[in-house]
Amino acid sequence: MTSLDALTDEELMERLKADEIDAYRVLYQRYKRTMYAYILQIVRNDEVAKDVFQTVFADIFEHRRQFTYGTFRAWMYTIARNASMKAWTKEAPSRAGRGIADPPELADEGDRTGADVLLSNALHNALNQLTPEFQQAIQLRYYDDLSFEEIADRLNISLSLAKVRVTRAKQALRTLLMPLSSEVMI
Repeated sequence: MTSLDALTDEELMERLKADEIDAYRVLYQRYKRTMYAYILQIVRNDEVAKDVFQTVFADIFEHRRQFTYGTFRAWMYTIARNASMKAWTKEAPSRAGRGIADPPELADEGDRTGADVLLSNALHNALNQLTPEFQQAIQLRYYDDLSFEEIADRLNISLSLAKVRVTRAKQALRTLLMPLSSEVMI
């Protein structure tokens, strides 16, 4: 661990604003996986996600002096959300019928039953039908295990709006999965 690794994101941004490029490298390493996953969840296309990912980190570097207060994560995720939504909207005509490449796998392949596979595929398809805002809410709450406060911070929205998005996303999923309930005991 280098001395930069021990710094907070905000301290690293202060160093980056002073043109200390190693601080940028630490931030990149710290967030590259979660940022890519976040972008992919919105744009639903690997190639587009790679382009947006590069754009986000280029914007962070280019606009580093515009970061003046708040948390770096919220600022970074706002940049990522805006870039992802722009790409998602731009890709709308070619996106029809395309979703996230593969549904998440259950932990133990040997224990998978037909109902597990059916439920996993149905959940994956239902998630792909949600709006990007609702997908984000579900991703952050249940896959990234964030609190409502952390979701609000990451998305740069109010706490009440974070709660509303999660609740409405769950309602939408429930509606989409309702026809499946007669086939599989949930």
